[in-house]
Amino acid sequence: MHEQWVPADIEELWRTFTGLPAAKRDHFLRAGNAHRIARSMWPEQRTAYASFLVVACEALKPIGKRYDNVNVYDVVASLLSSSEAEQLRKHSARPQRVRSKHFHRGELAAGELLPLLIHDYFADPSFTEMLSELSRVCRVCLIEWVRRGGEYTLVRMSRPKPRSVAGSAHRVGGGGAKRSDLTTRSTQTRRKRRAG
Repeated sequence: MHEQWVPADIEELWRTFTGLPAAKRDHFLRAGNAHRIARSMWPEQRTAYASFLVVACEALKPIGKRYDNVNVYDVVASLLSSSEAEQLRKHSARPQRVRSKHFHRGELAAGELLPLLIHDYFADPSFTEMLSELSRVCRVCLIEWVRRGGEYTLVRMSRPKPRSVAGSAHRVGGGGAKRSDLTTRSTQTRRKRRAG
């Protein structure tokens, strides 16, 4: 087992946690479970580790539909500071994007498959730096959430504007033609039948 750093006020934190209403304790335990899953992925599955750290932070957001779009940066800004959230977002491997690409597309940001393909690879140090910072920030957010008894003012970070590339619009999805293409083809087919 690995040694773990615990805050000096661990006993006070425990009393605060056990004094929380059952719904708040359950809320925190869900975040703690995501953190535990993340730790189980280390070091073999570094992308999954990062993704579940993001989930652990996101699990600390207030409950309710109006908070569905709150992301890791909003939680970090709310529990720690906006500058901490901005620092996390400035990494070339942005935690929220790593999480989304991993969970929605199965992408691996840490090159976990490279050792299977080639034996000598260069590990991108920027991903390691992001992991180190995200790991620290996640632990501090979990602790701070308990210190505050799960009550905090939500700070919403501004979202970066999506980058648009001229002429890059393409259709997404399976084969099949557009409806307008089918209509044109159907008309052409009918004309050929009538003529023939």
